[in-house]
Amino acid sequence: FSVSLVVSFVVTGEPLVSIVAASGHTAGAVAGAVLIERFARGRDVFRSVHTTLRAVLFIVVSGCVPAAAYAVMGSGRTGMGSGWPGVTGVWLGHVIGALVVAPWVMMICTRTPERQLPRNWRATLESAALQTCLWVIALGVFAGYFPSPVKTYPLEFLCLPFLLWAAFRFGPREVALAVGVLSGIAVWGTVRGYGPFAGHAPVEAVWLLQAYLTVMSITGIAFSTAVDERRRAEARLQEL
Repeated sequence: FSVSLVVSFVVTGEPLVSIVAASGHTAGAVAGAVLIERFARGRDVFRSVHTTLRAVLFIVVSGCVPAAAYAVMGSGRTGMGSGWPGVTGVWLGHVIGALVVAPWVMMICTRTPERQLPRNWRATLESAALQTCLWVIALGVFAGYFPSPVKTYPLEFLCLPFLLWAAFRFGPREVALAVGVLSGIAVWGTVRGYGPFAGHAPVEAVWLLQAYLTVMSITGIAFSTAVDERRRAEARLQEL
């Protein structure tokens, strides 16, 4: 609540609007957490594809709370645009923030021995290679580090294989970290005018980027959860 309140006040300069906006964001986060705890196994949400997809649905629904708070405040008072475009922007921002940041934090806090993959020099080298390749591709696609005078080629699909690599060879935690790295580079590059979404108007570019990151996050986490679930099932069969 405090962080949202400060950011809203810096953007709007209106105390009442800032309090309503911060309350909306906080209520949305609490609503999503309560729904996941009640209907998606809480801390064990990423242990099956079924609960993972259910959590995604709850996050999408909970994003309507801050969007509704924005609509109540009226158009043009929060610096996010006016009318439905502004409401959509608030909703997308809440959803992509929850899908990019929350999974990695939850997986770090709920790490169990079952999820700890064997670490040796081969796995360490593969992990380093994955991170290096993802950084290189993301910088080339979204940050203008591409050997061409055109810096807005639609090459965003090149990042998907590396998320699938992390999903099949590592696990949900590594995929969430990869999505976080990709999101940071993509946002930084798009704001500077590079990448496949930079050719549009600033507001449209942000929407397209948020939609892209949402799809990448859902795809990567769902695949990694399915692989992790299958790996645990095979381990139980071997024990039997």
